[in-house]
Amino acid sequence: MPQRICSTVLGLLCLWITVVGAQDDRRDAASLWELAIVAKGGRERLAAIHSFAIWEKTAFNPPSLPEMSVGKVSQIVCALPDAWWEFLDYRPGLMGFSVTAANARTGLGWSSYQKLNGVRVPRRLMQGRDATDAHVEINPDYEPLIFTTPPSPDATMEAWRKK
Repeated sequence: MPQRICSTVLGLLCLWITVVGAQDDRRDAASLWELAIVAKGGRERLAAIHSFAIWEKTAFNPPSLPEMSVGKVSQIVCALPDAWWEFLDYRPGLMGFSVTAANARTGLGWSSYQKLNGVRVPRRLMQGRDATDAHVEINPDYEPLIFTTPPSPDATMEAWRKK
């Protein structure tokens, strides 16, 4: 019995130390967080930020494949709380450039361009977490009747093409 009482008291003491320690940790974390907010300009100034842009230039030193890229320039624009646009430029290297956009509110976005008839068009779309490969055609031959005539019951996905 005395061992059981001793074990119970020891367990309660450990629990009390853990709870008090956790409260101290929370207080310390909250104090540190408030110091960080003040160091960044204060709550009001931080809350007034609605968007930001970041420009970066990186030189690959030494470039492992100079014909692909010797560096990267990136421009990021973020509209808080949920929109993101990024332009990555590896030119004059063969990697070219890419653009990515995402909107967390709508779940839509796109990334990665391809050059088509001299025009850059998206080749990858994002819908939430789902990636979609896109195939874009510029000035395709289409059947003008698709805009004025209902489809036949045996229509296929290719029914829009000119016959």
